[in-house]
Amino acid sequence: MNDYLTKLKKKFEKINLFKKKIIEGATGDKSDGAKEKCELNDEARYDRRKKKCVCPPGNFYNTSNQCQKDIGTLNVFVNTPLANCIVVALMSFLFAGFLFRIKSSPLAIVKGKCAEIPLSSVFKTDPTQGIVYPKVYESANKDKYAKMLFPGLNKALFPEEAEKGPNGGYSAGYIFKMPLYITLQYCSIIWYKTVSIIKQALYKQYQWGYKEEIKKISRGWWVKDFMVIFFVVPFLLFIVYPLFFVVSIIISILLAPGQAIVTFLSKENVVQKPEWEEGDWKNNLSGALYIFKCVGWGLIYLIGGVFFSIVTFFLTLGYFGSIFTGLHEGKRDGPQVVFKTWANIVWDYRYIWAILAGGMWILRFRNYLKSSTSNWYPMTVMKGEYKEGALGIITALLFILLGRKQVEYVMSLNKTVKPRCTSNCNAPKPPIEAVPKKTKGKDCVD
Repeated sequence: MNDYLTKLKKKFEKINLFKKKIIEGATGDKSDGAKEKCELNDEARYDRRKKKCVCPPGNFYNTSNQCQKDIGTLNVFVNTPLANCIVVALMSFLFAGFLFRIKSSPLAIVKGKCAEIPLSSVFKTDPTQGIVYPKVYESANKDKYAKMLFPGLNKALFPEEAEKGPNGGYSAGYIFKMPLYITLQYCSIIWYKTVSIIKQALYKQYQWGYKEEIKKISRGWWVKDFMVIFFVVPFLLFIVYPLFFVVSIIISILLAPGQAIVTFLSKENVVQKPEWEEGDWKNNLSGALYIFKCVGWGLIYLIGGVFFSIVTFFLTLGYFGSIFTGLHEGKRDGPQVVFKTWANIVWDYRYIWAILAGGMWILRFRNYLKSSTSNWYPMTVMKGEYKEGALGIITALLFILLGRKQVEYVMSLNKTVKPRCTSNCNAPKPPIEAVPKKTKGKDCVD
């Protein structure tokens, strides 16, 4: 058995490092790992005397076990910090848009308490009567429902009445777009419910993220915003939303066409039976033609799934764009609010952003110490046996000193602010105040 495993090792040991490790575990034959890494790297050469990988002149062996071009001193001390600041600024702007989107998510009074708006009050159950109820387009409700519907409130995407053709039946456009209408309903449900759950859990009807509110911030609001910015939003952006995107494409290709056939196309008078004048011989073929029309529409639905998925893809891009820029908020200067929110979260969490930027710089600096361009004092001191310890101390000091400054800032904030007096679950009308709790007077603000 051992002979067989040894022969197997010789055959496959050069394929890749991972298979070699498996064979080593089975045979107990372990060789120098650095040599194997060099064999996987076309540019690196294994130095038997030094027992390490050596890269060509002008290159160094980085922390990712690859040959990399030398990093210039100006690059690591000037370009990299600037690039990190730009990355952090763009990241915080992106998070600001999603923070405002969560806070501005509409609520309604359901069974005596604030909860998400029932979707049964928005979408009609019978697609032959239209997609949404007419109240959605009333001037008093448009702003609220525009934040619920994906990608926005539009009569072309969410008709309140079924479109009729010249013969009194349903128009060909309405019939053709039914799978798209169904896809957008599902997308509206999953996108709205996600932000609504977060809104109810953290902010309820007390925080809406408008300019008047973010002028004052308390410790409680700071902690909640911290959780959303650094945990909830990244989780949504990098895990949940990509999954939702894939699900929406699957819905548009498979589920929506099938549901359109079952719940709409099969209903009476959706596809009209061809009729001619009484006594015309063509009436004998009307039954067969009717079947061909139904089958034809069904095939169009199934084949059109690819087209609907492309439309859904571009609508999703537009939806994300409206969130980043605040354009989903129509009445309250959404873009201005996003920029104001961005400025506030940069300021309120400035030391945390500095820690992130500093951490990225340390990773770059660690590779710089391996580069030949770092052969100057005092960099040479850090390249010795104390390199890892020195980098660890720098990292620890970065976290401790900046973290301490962040804690001092948070403790300087008011412990809490007065909640709104009204039990109305709608967004408040401006001006909106955030009065410190210690202020004398009522225990709430109007």
